[in-house]
Amino acid sequence: MKGTVCAILFLLVIPRCFAQVSETKAKDLIKTAECFRAYVSDPELSRITRNEGFEDDLLRFQLAFSRRPERFLIFTASKYGYFRTSSGEIVIVSTNGAPQEVVMVVSEKSGQVFGVHGCANADKEFSRLIREARIRINDTIDAKLFAHFRYRMVDDPKIDRLVVTSRDFRHVAENVFFGNFPQKLAEKNFKVWSKTFAHHENKLGLGVRATSSSRGFATSITHLMGSRDGVTKLFQTTLDVSAEGEYSYSTNQLYPK
Repeated sequence: MKGTVCAILFLLVIPRCFAQVSETKAKDLIKTAECFRAYVSDPELSRITRNEGFEDDLLRFQLAFSRRPERFLIFTASKYGYFRTSSGEIVIVSTNGAPQEVVMVVSEKSGQVFGVHGCANADKEFSRLIREARIRINDTIDAKLFAHFRYRMVDDPKIDRLVVTSRDFRHVAENVFFGNFPQKLAEKNFKVWSKTFAHHENKLGLGVRATSSSRGFATSITHLMGSRDGVTKLFQTTLDVSAEGEYSYSTNQLYPK
């Protein structure tokens, strides 16, 4: 009887293991994806790094739905610092700038590829990923985590532009003024800006927030748009999200209006 049980387990488990997409195979699939090929002209010169932190965040929502979820491999792909000369020589460029990158996801079961941050239709692809992953959002704490996860996957993987507190935004404005004006003029302009901002900061609702709604949950997240350099406008992205992760969203300028 014991041998029969072992044989059955072998038949059930082994085929599933062989069907899984390895990390190496996933990287090969990424290199042939339309989004990735539009992003980098020479796939062999790209850096594709697995992001297990993103995978754990997604798995958290999946485990709330199923004890045996489908696994997804998530990667950050960068072309930063590499190019090939006309003679075929590979040149590595060193700079202090932030790397350009895309976020790519591969289903471990089917090999299906999703192009998220840095790709066309990033939100559409993220929604498709969430449907395939089959997740569950149980409460407002989960909803806040989901809004933060979606923001990083779609808009800002390094969360360089996330504004959680008024101090974050003041620091950005200070860098802008003192980086673009002479000392005395910067001090004067920043003082005026700070005084005006002080009248509004308590009403802005900064950071990541979530409340219950008729659909499930209403979330909001405050952030900058584009680079920090030269930017003193604050934006808010709101999500109306269901317990299954289906959502609609909008982004509006929060300050100044």
